[in-house]
Amino acid sequence: MRWLQTVARGDQEMQDIMRENARTLVYTVAGLYFVIHVVGTVGLPHIFSPSLWIISIYMALLVGGTLRLLKRHYFLSQILWLIGLGIAIFLAYSLYGAPQTLFLWMVLPLLAIATLGVPVAAGGVLLILISLGALLRSGALTTGYGMGIALGSVFLSSLGWSALGRLLTALDTAS
Repeated sequence: MRWLQTVARGDQEMQDIMRENARTLVYTVAGLYFVIHVVGTVGLPHIFSPSLWIISIYMALLVGGTLRLLKRHYFLSQILWLIGLGIAIFLAYSLYGAPQTLFLWMVLPLLAIATLGVPVAAGGVLLILISLGALLRSGALTTGYGMGIALGSVFLSSLGWSALGRLLTALDTAS
């Protein structure tokens, strides 16, 4: 959390590093999605072609909006990015009915730790658990998938928290 406080105080060098880190994450996820889009539309057109374009247009708008907002409003851009990714994952689940796509929700708290810190990641896990509860109550998701996603989210958050703690300790020791 110290690094987020440093950004809030106006340390320009730290702000530049965090913005570059966030920009790299956005481009990486966008690139991975582009590969999925190409493989889906070229390799499996009978399943994914035209419907995948709905998600692709949404992702293009999300990436563009996040990168534009990142220049001036770091925190808001990352909240938009993480919630937008969660919605994109749910949109894919809704379009294709494959509950396996919801396993991607597990990565969101890890991304939140890397960009916004542990408190936001804890809020993300809570949001995932609430969403899973709603899906389980509606019968749209089986208990096995729900438990797997919930436990995976908690595990990846713990892993990210531990890694962040060690990284911050190393940085404090080095300085």
